[in-house]
Amino acid sequence: MALTPTHTITGKILRSDGTPSAGSLTFQPSTMIGNGARIIAAPSTVHLDHDGRFAVDLLATDAPGWTPAGWRWTVTENLPGGRPRRYFELVADLDYGDLVAVPEPTP
Repeated sequence: MALTPTHTITGKILRSDGTPSAGSLTFQPSTMIGNGARIIAAPSTVHLDHDGRFAVDLLATDAPGWTPAGWRWTVTENLPGGRPRRYFELVADLDYGDLVAVPEPTP
């Protein structure tokens, strides 16, 4: 069953020397979310390809009918030199390089 609406995050992650990075990114809702028929709590992991590229479709954080309101996605970089977990809102397709971290939602 497809989740709607979804948005696509794409990106290419390079090491500091310009070569493609290796590893994965893990995306997870900041809390368990649901719409009355479906619940999402598990993370989604995407692996970088040999060029350091990836693409993943995720549920929009402003998708109607999904609760609780104010939830966000988290991303954890599982790669050498990866940044710590960050929170973000997903309201349109996104290039990973343009991801803007937001504060952790209040419980």
